[in-house]
Amino acid sequence: MIVCLCHAGNEGDIVRAASEGASALTHLSERLNLGTSCGACRDCAVDCLEKLSQSNRAESLLKASTAQI
Repeated sequence: MIVCLCHAGNEGDIVRAASEGASALTHLSERLNLGTSCGACRDCAVDCLEKLSQSNRAESLLKASTAQI
């Protein structure tokens, strides 16, 4: 899914940036230029980061619970 029309940023770019340590809009702005032109992509970019963070937390909890079994 395209997130930023100004800089052709997509959801895959955000996933890659997050896997490399990006955890805030400022990180995405530095790495991908997201949110640095018209700003229309900011909310969507932050939503993508939040969903990734929640997914990673759930995955970590699942791994921890299965490791105890």
